Amino acid sequence: MIQRIQSVYLIFAVLLGVLSFYLSLDKPLVTIINLGFDPSFGFLAATVSSLVAFLCFKKRLLQARLCFLNIFILIFQLVLFAPSMNISEGFGLNGLVSMLSLLGILLLGLARRSIKKDEALVRSVDRIR
Repeated sequence: MIQRIQSVYLIFAVLLGVLSFYLSLDKPLVTIINLGFDPSFGFLAATVSSLVAFLCFKKRLLQARLCFLNIFILIFQLVLFAPSMNISEGFGLNGLVSMLSLLGILLLGLARRSIKKDEALVRSVDRIR
């Protein structure tokens, strides 16, 4: 399970998700669109989904789909946090949460690419037999 590189990427994505969730918990958020729910919910959903993807190491296609879903969740979170960033005041808490989201998107993209490579390798070996 841990010997594959996508497992390492997914563990780091889980850790970044937990950190993003913790940092966004008590932060009041002013957004352009009021959706009526706590914006930190997306970080919690992405973290749980990344953890489920990590635990589904025998089902590579499900892992790839969950990584894709996580990328969209984190992009949605970036859209929610982007209007509340004030660049003139410096790099604040919302900027840090946004950077963690971008890093999470990068890690999930790398994990998805590694999962696809693994699946292609398994299919090529099955074809040879």
